[in-house]
Amino acid sequence: MISILSFEPGRGGLAERLKKGEISCEQLRQSRLKINYINIRGRADWKRIAQLCGEGRGWVLCSPEVLLPKKLGFKRFYSRSLERIMAINGALEVLSLLKGRQRKITLCFCDLDGSYSRYAPLFLPLCGRMKVLTRSGAYSSFPDYAMGEYGACVSLHTKSGSVGNCNVFVAPKYVSLQGFKGGGALMFTSGRAGQNGTIRAVNRYGWSLPPSLKKLKPLWMSAEYFSQALYSVEKCRELARLTPHTFYIGDKPASAAELSIYLAGVSGIGIDTTPPKAYNKL
Repeated sequence: MISILSFEPGRGGLAERLKKGEISCEQLRQSRLKINYINIRGRADWKRIAQLCGEGRGWVLCSPEVLLPKKLGFKRFYSRSLERIMAINGALEVLSLLKGRQRKITLCFCDLDGSYSRYAPLFLPLCGRMKVLTRSGAYSSFPDYAMGEYGACVSLHTKSGSVGNCNVFVAPKYVSLQGFKGGGALMFTSGRAGQNGTIRAVNRYGWSLPPSLKKLKPLWMSAEYFSQALYSVEKCRELARLTPHTFYIGDKPASAAELSIYLAGVSGIGIDTTPPKAYNKL
């Protein structure tokens, strides 16, 4: 269970603002979703809020400006689980826009602990050559699978320095690629900006909620923050099928189409972006 706390400023004079907080609680249910939605005016009665939240005190969605009393078990929700899936889905979307020209793409899937091994096969049809940077045995049979099912060549690497030249890196969990010396590579990752100056790192994403869940989100909360809690705590796995609509390289936004054009340019694919000509039939 997650708890959403919303604080409204007190109204009236100083005496009124110091009164005990007024609390309203609304419970919303949809499949396994249960939300305590609490509005408070004036001073917060944290003991009463703790009673209402119950186990949800450990998964609180609120503004970063709210200071939660840790002694009562309150903890602000934080997770990158869904954002890491967005790095994978975003990379798949950008590569798919190359429309059959991916044979010149060399892709490295970075998954040191093997947590995302089930997603690696999705990239086999979208690149000419694939490398995997890992220290996990989860990929031990992957090269044979790739050759048998797709006729694809996959090589396994344990150190970033041995990966060699690549056009695309997909790293759900950020991996420092200090040993990489190629130029113009595009990296899809989560949470941190790239520290390697030769790699353009996409490290943040914007996405929208499905209509069925959008009505549950408070207006003041971002879709990304709300959906990460639904995915991590309430196990709403349908959110893992979403695709980002915006990609951020640092603070600079870009679309999937813009990234695919950039990737085509640095990879020598040369996508023709001119509009089709119209011909009049006689």
